[in-house]
Amino acid sequence: MPEDWSVFGWQGIKFTMPADWNLGLVEEERGRNFLRIDDARMTRMEVEWNSVRKPVATGRLVDRYVRKLEKQSKRSRLDFQAKRGLKLGPLKKRDGEFFYWRADCQSWNLVSFCHACRRLLFVKIFGKLDEDMEKQVTRIYKSMSDHSTGKHSLWALYGLSCEVPVDFSLTSHSLKAGRVALGFQRGREELDLECVSLANVLLADTDLKSWYPGFHRGQLAGFRYEPGPWSVSGHEGLQIKGRRKFWPPRRTPCRDLNIDLWQCPESNKIFVVRGVTGKGDTSLADTVSARVFCHAKKKSDHQRRHA
Repeated sequence: MPEDWSVFGWQGIKFTMPADWNLGLVEEERGRNFLRIDDARMTRMEVEWNSVRKPVATGRLVDRYVRKLEKQSKRSRLDFQAKRGLKLGPLKKRDGEFFYWRADCQSWNLVSFCHACRRLLFVKIFGKLDEDMEKQVTRIYKSMSDHSTGKHSLWALYGLSCEVPVDFSLTSHSLKAGRVALGFQRGREELDLECVSLANVLLADTDLKSWYPGFHRGQLAGFRYEPGPWSVSGHEGLQIKGRRKFWPPRRTPCRDLNIDLWQCPESNKIFVVRGVTGKGDTSLADTVSARVFCHAKKKSDHQRRHA
């Protein structure tokens, strides 16, 4: 089992997993949400959830799912085994069941309904038939939660780890090689988070003040702005403050811009937090920047805090 583990967080769902597992796919369609976690060899996890109004008989869902797998295995002439009612982690305020099956691979699963957040959750953790996975699986499920319980929600993936106020909703995401970007909105307020890898290469012949306007031209469009020195987490960085040049007379969009960006040598990444707010309040970006865990010491502290 890998010694290095990391914290993953998305839409209130949070758990620890081996550090070489990463988010491979995100899908959201008609209230259905789906995540796929991969390593270099195979799909390792699938997490699916949706909100439901009434409590769900999770045992019946497991019954139907296992019967379906058994029929498929017979048609494929695979030896199928299943174990029900396993003790792999706490269910707390959830109705649910842990179960296991094996055919062409092994899968350690959870189906649960949470009375607090009304989420129906289906988690599958996959392994090859010859892998000893029970301790690893138990560690993942013991760390798992299906919703945020405080005023902030953890978003953690690909080296970006940040706590965002729970009343901000995800509006966009971009998961590219070397660059992770998340966009949020609360009313007319905007919040953008970004983590860019290979900072030493990108800033080899320039500095943040010169690099940012060219790399993020769209985020500055329509604003008058002025950059200035700034620091966070022991890193010297740049802060950009600005205001919209114009706005429609019948609509008053948020017009105050505040961008915090800094280079973290320990993780070799550039972090950017952009907030667009109203009524002269520019504290959003600074507040969120203070909750970004950008390098190893902070991330280990963060992992212990959220384990």
